[in-house]
Amino acid sequence: VPTGTHLFGNLFFPKIVKKWTSKRLEWCATLDDQTRARICAVGHRDFGKTSIATVWADRQLAMRLSRHILYTSSEEKIAIRRTNIMRSHLVNADIRAMFGNFRPLKNNQHTATFAKDGWYLVDPRTKVPFAAVQPRGSNQTVNGSIAEVNGEFVRPDLILNDDGQSRRHINNQDVRRVYEEWLDNELANTVDIDHQPDANTFRWNLKPGERAPWRNVMFDTV
Repeated sequence: VPTGTHLFGNLFFPKIVKKWTSKRLEWCATLDDQTRARICAVGHRDFGKTSIATVWADRQLAMRLSRHILYTSSEEKIAIRRTNIMRSHLVNADIRAMFGNFRPLKNNQHTATFAKDGWYLVDPRTKVPFAAVQPRGSNQTVNGSIAEVNGEFVRPDLILNDDGQSRRHINNQDVRRVYEEWLDNELANTVDIDHQPDANTFRWNLKPGERAPWRNVMFDTV
């Protein structure tokens, strides 16, 4: 069954995912369900988790479903590299033809520097930033991550944690404990915790066209 990300990927980035298996479509459908507050998934190395999630994050931004993405990986340089791929995607010719020129900015033109290698997307009509993307590495300070978007201070509304643990330390219990504490006590608390999904289903009760207050998506390799 086609999903929003599947259709978006086929239309704008047909070379990224060439074979849409049933499991890959299932992964797309899970990501596209905006009512899901928390998603945790694992898959084998050639499944295409990062590729599909990157296309999905592109869609989240282009369709104005996310205003502040906090993208984390095992190392900051990896997160920066992957968010730079997203930035290049969002200025390709097909995206510009459909949505206009998002003209990514390193800094918000109305404020001081946003963050190291963070960037904004600019509304093609108003020329005002409408979304921010911030890359970070595991165990870095992320609590208090706030971006000014169109005059409003916005906490992350999408945490995207991609391969957060280094393979070198996967069996080190002390390293894993520190990482788990960072996930629970810092990363998870960067969102607006005053808003919480249903305690039983962990889903948001959204009206048509309504954005989720926040979503936390974590995936890694088996």
